[in-house]
Amino acid sequence: MRRLSVILSCAALVLLAAACGGGGGSGAVPSDGVAVVGGQTITKEQWNALMEQTRRNFAATKKKFPAVGTVELANLKSNATQFLIQSSEYQQEADKLHVDVSDKDIDARLDQIKAQYYGNPPGQPKASKAEMEKRYQEALKQQGFTNDEVRSGIKLQLIREKVFGSVTKDVKVSDDDVQKYYDDHKQTYTTPAQPQSRDVRHILVKKKALADQLYQQLQANPSKFAALAKKYSIDTSS
Repeated sequence: MRRLSVILSCAALVLLAAACGGGGGSGAVPSDGVAVVGGQTITKEQWNALMEQTRRNFAATKKKFPAVGTVELANLKSNATQFLIQSSEYQQEADKLHVDVSDKDIDARLDQIKAQYYGNPPGQPKASKAEMEKRYQEALKQQGFTNDEVRSGIKLQLIREKVFGSVTKDVKVSDDDVQKYYDDHKQTYTTPAQPQSRDVRHILVKKKALADQLYQQLQANPSKFAALAKKYSIDTSS
Protein backbone atom coordinates (compact mmCIF):
# COMPACT_ATOMS: atom_id res chain seq x y z
CA MET A 1 0.00 0.00 0.00
CA ARG A 2 1.27 3.46 -0.87
CA ARG A 3 1.75 5.20 2.46
CA LEU A 4 1.09 8.88 2.92
CA SER A 5 3.63 8.86 5.74
CA VAL A 6 6.28 8.87 2.99
CA ILE A 7 5.05 12.33 2.05
CA LEU A 8 4.94 13.55 5.61
CA SER A 9 8.10 11.95 6.98
CA CYS A 10 10.09 15.14 6.53
CA ALA A 11 7.59 16.99 8.71
CA ALA A 12 7.82 14.37 11.48
CA LEU A 13 4.07 14.42 11.97
CA VAL A 14 4.13 10.99 13.53
CA LEU A 15 6.35 11.80 16.48
CA LEU A 16 7.27 8.45 18.00
CA ALA A 17 10.79 8.72 16.62
CA ALA A 18 13.02 11.09 18.51
CA ALA A 19 13.17 14.62 17.16
CA CYS A 20 16.63 15.86 16.31
CA GLY A 21 18.42 19.12 17.02
CA GLY A 22 16.87 22.39 17.97
CA GLY A 23 16.50 24.15 21.26
CA GLY A 24 14.42 26.89 22.78
CA GLY A 25 15.78 30.37 22.85
CA SER A 26 16.34 32.42 25.95
CA GLY A 27 13.63 34.47 27.57
CA ALA A 28 10.49 33.85 29.59
CA VAL A 29 7.75 31.74 28.01
CA PRO A 30 4.36 33.50 28.08
CA SER A 31 1.33 31.77 29.59
CA ASP A 32 -0.10 30.94 26.15
CA GLY A 33 3.20 29.50 24.87
CA VAL A 34 5.29 26.34 25.15
CA ALA A 35 8.63 27.80 24.02
CA VAL A 36 10.29 30.96 22.76
CA VAL A 37 12.61 30.72 19.77
CA GLY A 38 14.55 33.77 18.65
CA GLY A 39 12.01 36.02 20.30
CA GLN A 40 9.07 34.25 18.66
CA THR A 41 6.58 32.29 20.75
CA ILE A 42 5.45 28.79 19.90
CA THR A 43 1.88 28.83 21.14
CA LYS A 44 -0.08 26.19 22.97
CA GLU A 45 -2.56 26.34 20.10
CA GLN A 46 0.15 25.23 17.65
CA TRP A 47 1.28 22.48 20.02
CA ASN A 48 -2.26 21.23 20.63
CA ALA A 49 -2.95 21.19 16.89
CA LEU A 50 0.13 19.05 16.28
CA MET A 51 -0.80 16.63 19.07
CA GLU A 52 -4.36 16.36 17.74
CA GLN A 53 -3.00 15.68 14.28
CA THR A 54 -0.87 12.90 15.73
CA ARG A 55 -3.88 11.46 17.59
CA ARG A 56 -5.83 11.33 14.34
CA ASN A 57 -2.99 9.48 12.66
CA PHE A 58 -2.87 6.93 15.47
CA ALA A 59 -6.64 6.41 15.28
CA ALA A 60 -6.72 6.15 11.47
CA THR A 61 -3.88 3.61 11.41
CA LYS A 62 -5.38 1.69 14.36
CA LYS A 63 -2.44 2.28 16.68
CA LYS A 64 -2.98 2.76 20.40
CA PHE A 65 -2.18 6.28 21.54
CA PRO A 66 0.19 6.31 24.57
CA ALA A 67 -1.62 6.39 27.90
CA VAL A 68 -1.40 9.29 30.35
CA GLY A 69 1.60 8.98 32.64
CA THR A 70 3.63 6.72 30.35
CA VAL A 71 7.16 7.37 29.15
CA GLU A 72 5.91 7.01 25.58
CA LEU A 73 3.47 9.91 25.98
CA ALA A 74 6.12 12.05 27.67
CA ASN A 75 8.47 11.41 24.76
CA LEU A 76 5.71 12.19 22.28
CA LYS A 77 4.99 15.54 23.94
CA SER A 78 8.68 16.40 24.10
CA ASN A 79 9.17 15.51 20.46
CA ALA A 80 6.19 17.66 19.47
CA THR A 81 7.82 20.63 21.20
CA GLN A 82 11.20 19.96 19.61
CA PHE A 83 9.60 19.63 16.18
CA LEU A 84 7.89 23.01 16.50
CA ILE A 85 11.10 24.60 17.79
CA GLN A 86 13.06 23.26 14.84
CA SER A 87 10.38 24.38 12.40
CA SER A 88 10.49 27.90 13.86
CA GLU A 89 14.29 27.97 13.60
CA TYR A 90 14.18 27.01 9.92
CA GLN A 91 11.48 29.59 9.16
CA GLN A 92 13.41 32.36 10.91
CA GLU A 93 16.59 31.43 9.06
CA ALA A 94 14.66 31.42 5.79
CA ASP A 95 13.41 34.93 6.54
CA LYS A 96 16.98 36.13 7.17
CA LEU A 97 18.18 34.60 3.90
CA HIS A 98 15.13 35.88 1.99
CA VAL A 99 14.21 32.30 1.14
CA ASP A 100 10.61 31.98 0.02
CA VAL A 101 8.42 28.97 -0.78
CA SER A 102 5.43 29.80 -2.93
CA ASP A 103 2.14 27.96 -3.44
CA LYS A 104 3.42 27.16 -6.92
CA ASP A 105 6.48 25.45 -5.42
CA ILE A 106 4.26 23.37 -3.15
CA ASP A 107 1.91 22.47 -6.02
CA ALA A 108 4.84 21.26 -8.11
CA ARG A 109 6.26 19.08 -5.32
CA LEU A 110 2.83 17.63 -4.49
CA ASP A 111 2.22 16.80 -8.16
CA GLN A 112 5.61 15.07 -8.20
CA ILE A 113 4.71 13.07 -5.09
CA LYS A 114 1.34 12.04 -6.50
CA ALA A 115 2.96 10.84 -9.72
CA GLN A 116 5.63 8.90 -7.81
CA TYR A 117 3.45 7.23 -5.18
CA TYR A 118 -0.03 7.18 -6.68
CA GLY A 119 0.63 6.47 -10.32
CA ASN A 120 0.48 3.04 -11.96
CA PRO A 121 3.37 0.56 -11.66
CA PRO A 122 5.85 0.27 -14.55
CA GLY A 123 4.43 -1.68 -17.48
CA GLN A 124 0.90 -0.39 -16.95
CA PRO A 125 -0.76 2.53 -18.76
CA LYS A 126 0.01 5.91 -17.25
CA ALA A 127 -2.49 6.86 -14.55
CA SER A 128 -4.64 9.91 -15.17
CA LYS A 129 -4.57 12.90 -12.85
CA ALA A 130 -8.05 11.94 -11.66
CA GLU A 131 -6.89 8.42 -10.76
CA MET A 132 -3.86 9.71 -8.87
CA GLU A 133 -5.95 12.30 -7.05
CA LYS A 134 -8.47 9.63 -5.98
CA ARG A 135 -5.69 7.42 -4.58
CA TYR A 136 -4.14 10.39 -2.83
CA GLN A 137 -7.44 11.32 -1.18
CA GLU A 138 -7.90 7.70 -0.05
CA ALA A 139 -4.42 7.77 1.48
CA LEU A 140 -5.30 10.96 3.36
CA LYS A 141 -8.22 9.17 5.00
CA GLN A 142 -6.19 6.03 5.74
CA GLN A 143 -3.49 8.05 7.50
CA GLY A 144 -5.77 10.58 9.20
CA PHE A 145 -4.23 13.67 7.59
CA THR A 146 -5.70 16.59 5.69
CA ASN A 147 -4.51 18.09 2.42
CA ASP A 148 -3.56 21.31 4.22
CA GLU A 149 -1.39 19.33 6.65
CA VAL A 150 0.37 17.64 3.75
CA ARG A 151 0.98 20.98 2.09
CA SER A 152 2.39 22.37 5.36
CA GLY A 153 4.75 19.40 5.58
CA ILE A 154 5.88 19.93 2.01
CA LYS A 155 6.42 23.63 2.66
CA LEU A 156 8.66 22.87 5.62
CA GLN A 157 10.69 20.40 3.60
CA LEU A 158 11.13 22.91 0.78
CA ILE A 159 12.20 25.59 3.27
CA ARG A 160 14.81 23.22 4.68
CA GLU A 161 16.08 22.37 1.21
CA LYS A 162 16.33 26.01 0.17
CA VAL A 163 18.00 27.09 3.42
CA PHE A 164 20.52 24.28 3.09
CA GLY A 165 21.16 25.18 -0.55
CA SER A 166 21.63 28.83 0.36
CA VAL A 167 24.12 28.30 3.18
CA THR A 168 26.16 25.69 1.28
CA LYS A 169 26.18 27.22 -2.20
CA ASP A 170 29.71 28.58 -1.79
CA VAL A 171 31.11 25.55 0.00
CA LYS A 172 33.78 23.76 -2.00
CA VAL A 173 35.21 20.37 -1.06
CA SER A 174 38.30 19.20 -2.92
CA ASP A 175 39.52 15.65 -3.41
CA ASP A 176 42.34 16.44 -0.99
CA ASP A 177 39.78 17.51 1.64
CA VAL A 178 37.92 14.23 1.21
CA GLN A 179 41.13 12.20 1.45
CA LYS A 180 42.25 14.05 4.59
CA TYR A 181 38.89 13.51 6.27
CA TYR A 182 39.04 9.82 5.41
CA ASP A 183 42.61 9.49 6.72
CA ASP A 184 41.64 11.26 9.96
CA HIS A 185 38.57 9.05 10.49
CA LYS A 186 39.65 5.67 9.14
CA GLN A 187 38.36 3.89 12.22
CA THR A 188 34.84 5.01 11.28
CA TYR A 189 35.04 3.18 7.96
CA THR A 190 36.77 0.03 9.17
CA THR A 191 34.74 -3.10 9.72
CA PRO A 192 35.72 -4.56 13.09
CA ALA A 193 37.23 -8.02 13.00
CA GLN A 194 34.63 -10.68 13.60
CA PRO A 195 35.26 -13.19 16.39
CA GLN A 196 35.94 -16.73 15.34
CA SER A 197 32.89 -18.95 15.33
CA ARG A 198 32.13 -22.60 14.94
CA ASP A 199 29.06 -24.75 14.46
CA VAL A 200 27.84 -26.40 17.64
CA ARG A 201 25.71 -29.55 17.79
CA HIS A 202 24.43 -31.44 20.78
CA ILE A 203 22.65 -34.62 21.79
CA LEU A 204 20.59 -34.05 24.93
CA VAL A 205 20.28 -37.08 27.23
CA LYS A 206 19.28 -37.48 30.89
CA LYS A 207 22.17 -39.62 32.17
CA LYS A 208 25.86 -38.72 32.23
CA ALA A 209 26.88 -42.33 31.62
CA LEU A 210 24.99 -42.36 28.33
CA ALA A 211 26.47 -38.98 27.41
CA ASP A 212 29.99 -40.32 28.01
CA GLN A 213 29.23 -43.38 25.91
CA LEU A 214 27.90 -41.29 23.01
CA TYR A 215 30.89 -38.94 23.27
CA GLN A 216 33.32 -41.86 22.91
CA GLN A 217 31.45 -43.13 19.86
CA LEU A 218 31.52 -39.70 18.22
CA GLN A 219 35.22 -39.29 18.96
CA ALA A 220 35.80 -42.52 17.09
CA ASN A 221 33.39 -41.74 14.26
CA PRO A 222 31.94 -38.15 14.00
CA SER A 223 29.81 -39.14 11.00
CA LYS A 224 27.52 -41.08 13.35
CA PHE A 225 26.20 -37.85 14.93
CA ALA A 226 22.92 -37.67 12.98
CA ALA A 227 22.04 -41.30 13.66
CA LEU A 228 22.89 -41.07 17.36
CA ALA A 229 21.01 -37.79 17.78
CA LYS A 230 17.92 -39.26 16.16
CA LYS A 231 18.07 -42.31 18.39
CA TYR A 232 18.98 -40.81 21.77
CA SER A 233 18.36 -37.04 21.91
CA ILE A 234 15.36 -35.89 23.95
CA ASP A 235 15.64 -32.40 22.47
CA THR A 236 13.19 -32.65 19.56
CA SER A 237 14.23 -29.27 18.18
CA SER A 238 17.71 -30.59 17.41
